[in-house]
Amino acid sequence: MVDIVSLDGRVLITVHSLLNLKAAGAKLSFANLVEESLPGADLARADLSGADLSGAEFTGCTLNGANLAQVRAPYADFCNVAAVESDWYSSNLVGADMRRARLARASFHSCDLRGADLRGADLRFADFRNCRLEDWRFENAETSGAMFSS
Repeated sequence: MVDIVSLDGRVLITVHSLLNLKAAGAKLSFANLVEESLPGADLARADLSGADLSGAEFTGCTLNGANLAQVRAPYADFCNVAAVESDWYSSNLVGADMRRARLARASFHSCDLRGADLRGADLRFADFRNCRLEDWRFENAETSGAMFSS
């Protein structure tokens, strides 16, 4: 059994397994999910704003329409996630693995994506304005309509 708690210690959710967790629309802002493994979780429309996702595994998760603004997720694994129209405003995604992620129309405005791996990702119409993009990888990514500027 796992308790997902907020930074102030409040228990947000208690679950028996995080594998294929069904938590669409959940309010998980400021949750501490450091190095947690949530493969296949359904977190569509969830509010994870301000959460600490450092080193966490979200492989194959559904994050469509999720609020991930100001998350701390350095070196987190978001391979193969579906996060269409998700909001990552001002998040720390240094070294994050987002290979083959579906991120069409996602907002990464003002994010730190240094060293992030987005190879093969769907980035159509995504917003990367004012991002730090040094050493990021996006070979074979679909970028039509994506916005880039400083």
